[in-house]
Amino acid sequence: MAYHIAKNLNIPVLNLDTEMTKTDQLNRTIAMVSDVSINDIETGKFAKTPDVRERVYNTSQELESVPYYHKSIAGKPLEEQIALTRRWITKEVGLNDDGTAQNCLIIYDYVKLMGVDDISPGMQEYQMLGFLMSTLHNFAVHYKIPILGLLQLNRDGINKEDTSTASSSDRIIWLCSNFTIFKNKSDEEIAEDGLNAGNKKLVPIVSRHGPGLNHGDYINCKMDGWKAKVIELKTKFELERDEQDGKPIDF
Repeated sequence: MAYHIAKNLNIPVLNLDTEMTKTDQLNRTIAMVSDVSINDIETGKFAKTPDVRERVYNTSQELESVPYYHKSIAGKPLEEQIALTRRWITKEVGLNDDGTAQNCLIIYDYVKLMGVDDISPGMQEYQMLGFLMSTLHNFAVHYKIPILGLLQLNRDGINKEDTSTASSSDRIIWLCSNFTIFKNKSDEEIAEDGLNAGNKKLVPIVSRHGPGLNHGDYINCKMDGWKAKVIELKTKFELERDEQDGKPIDF
């Protein structure tokens, strides 16, 4: 999503990353764009084949002009994260006359506490996560920018698909505008939808800026993990309607 928005829409994107390094993210982005496996890029095996080497090098050159920024925030306190983001907006994005930010996107990957030092005396972890979400929400409102936040599902997310699957804190759901689950499709769903309908699914649960999807419907996705690429396909009900109408199914 970050690459698409930055490359095709020319909108600056900042990835605030709590897990991966810039090198890790770069390898995956190059793999996604060039259709070369992550492993071959990380080990340098891509250089053995001339056409593959050219694809990787061309992709690397192309990425230099894409307004996609990566900042590792692993171990950084929330105040430092906010200051870093504010500097990025001022330096790389720019402000409007009313003090709001020009078009941009912040990706926060993912919502969690950095360590025990983040937990204040007398406060529980879920309360601190709620404070983190409140801070991000207020920041987004102040600058009028979208923030795409990611979080892990709890164990209930294996079988359930509702707001209770959000890990750690209910306050995360209270403050988000839209909440969507991204997960593996079950063997039964793959068999029912067909192999060409993908191996993952997006299930919109909370959709405050639109109608969302009907109960039981979901967005099919095809994920090729070897090159870190996810392609959005049609919804389950769209495929069923195509089949009922006798139309050739266009994935």
